[in-house]
Amino acid sequence: MTGEKFERGIREEIRRETSYRCEKDTVRGESGNQWELDGIIFNDNGAVGFFEAKDTTSSTQTYSTQMKRAYTIMGEFRNEDALGAVIVPEKQGTSRGKNWEALFDSVGSLLIERNQLHDFILKIE
Repeated sequence: MTGEKFERGIREEIRRETSYRCEKDTVRGESGNQWELDGIIFNDNGAVGFFEAKDTTSSTQTYSTQMKRAYTIMGEFRNEDALGAVIVPEKQGTSRGKNWEALFDSVGSLLIERNQLHDFILKIE
């Protein structure tokens, strides 16, 4: 599975299983930089959630590198009213001395496995 296929599968499941719209989009973060978010989840009133999908199983990049990149993006949107999540096929816990869940929690985001997507959706409802 490619990273794009992993992202697309998550967006499609959100659309299929909920009444939300879910789109990949480029948005301006707090720094003024533009970031492409893998998914922004909308209801009729606007964005209610967003996510970065990191397919750590097929990438040549390390899990640590993927998490650092996701943290940068999540940090840019830490003051949004919408809940953010980083979605991976399987969490690897602490690696290279980093507690990834605590790191994402520090910017108001979640680190979840793909099979926890339903729980994330329940948190934004």
